[in-house]
Amino acid sequence: MPIIYIFTYVFIYIEGIDIFDFFYFQFLLILQKTLKNIILYIYKITKKIILQKIIILKMINTKLLLLWSWGIINLITGFWEIYVFINRNSLELENKTIWDKISENKINLSNFWIEGFSEYSKVDSRYIIKPYVWTFELINALISILFIILLIIQKYELLNLVLVATIINCILYFATLFMEIYIIKDENIINNIKQYAKKWMLPIYYLISSIWIFIPMILLVY
Repeated sequence: MPIIYIFTYVFIYIEGIDIFDFFYFQFLLILQKTLKNIILYIYKITKKIILQKIIILKMINTKLLLLWSWGIINLITGFWEIYVFINRNSLELENKTIWDKISENKINLSNFWIEGFSEYSKVDSRYIIKPYVWTFELINALISILFIILLIIQKYELLNLVLVATIINCILYFATLFMEIYIIKDENIINNIKQYAKKWMLPIYYLISSIWIFIPMILLVY
């Protein structure tokens, strides 16, 4: 028997303490300590769960904000694509860049939309000479409208399919452009690039178009 037990019994005998009262008091102390530990454990678990919930909610809110931001940007782009498609006969190629025209105060809200697409047509003149390329623009316009509708009605499970469709549509756009330039070697497209597109335009403008691949991919894996 441990020495502490011997001293305990000697103390109880000397002091004349009722042994039942003593052990009852000890039981209450142990019970109090046990309950305290249980409460602390429950508090820690509850705090951990609440923090996890907060983090998840923040992530959900952040993704929802990103989805809405992308949806609005793409919807504006979609309306732009539809507008330019309707007025596509106004597109023209010229050596002067849109940035030159802006510096000369020749760009305003009424002509910016056509001038902007005319500028991009310098690196892809199919918009002027090969109408099939508008298929990709109109598909993206429809996708942008569908995306916003799904957000409004909160059909979030279908948004990933729309994002995948956006990626595929953009990849097909670049694939057909690659074929026209490097496989079919369409002289009109190649010559227009050489004549109207400055060297810095190719990587910059193509990179802008590739946003419709990278942003949906980020939203898919976020």
